[in-house]
Amino acid sequence: VCSSDLMWLDAQDKIAAGKENQLTEVQRAIVDMDNDETAKNMYWGTKFMLSGRYLDAISCLMQVYENVKAEFFNMNDKSKSVFYDLCYSLGMCHFQINQMEKAYFYLDIASAGPTYKHVIMFVNLLSKISDVRSFREIEGFLNNLNNAIKSADDPTDDMLALQSFLLRNHATAFLHFNDLNSAETAFKELLEYDDEGLKTF
Repeated sequence: VCSSDLMWLDAQDKIAAGKENQLTEVQRAIVDMDNDETAKNMYWGTKFMLSGRYLDAISCLMQVYENVKAEFFNMNDKSKSVFYDLCYSLGMCHFQINQMEKAYFYLDIASAGPTYKHVIMFVNLLSKISDVRSFREIEGFLNNLNNAIKSADDPTDDMLALQSFLLRNHATAFLHFNDLNSAETAFKELLEYDDEGLKTF
C-alpha cells in the first residue's frame, strides 16, 4: 500500500470517528478524491507544495486540474470547494516562483469560491503586480461582501476582517497608480467605519 492510500484510509477513519478537526492539510486535499490516480497526484502535489518544491507540485496538481475541470458544472458544492482549493494551490505555487500571469489565472478561479483566504491571496497578488484590474476585482468583492453583511443578523469576525482588508487595499491601489486624490478620498472613507467594521451612516 502506498503512502497516499494509507493517508486516505486514515482520513476516512478520522471522519468516521467524527475527528475531522484532526485531518492534516494533505488529508483534507485528498479525502474527497474517488479516483486513485487523481488522489495520488493531489497527495504528492500538496506534499511538494508544503515542502517548497513548487515545480514538482505544479506538475502533479496540473494533472488533477486537467482530469477534473471538465466536470465542474456537474460537481456538488463539496466537490467544487475541493476544486477551488486545487486552483488556490496552483496559484500559490506559480506565485512563489514569480509566474504571476499563471498565478492570476488560478487565483482568479479560486476567488469565486466560498473561502475568504482565496480572495485575500488574489487581492495580494493584484497588489504585488500593481494590476489595473485591482479596482474592478476589489469593488466586486466589496459589493458582494457588503450585501452579505447587510443580510446577516450578526456578521462574523471573518466578514468584518475581510471588509477591512478590501477597503485598505482598494485605497492603496490608487496609490499604486499615483491617483493621490482618489487615494485620499478612499482613506477618508475608511474613517466612516466604526470599530466593528460596519459603515456608520
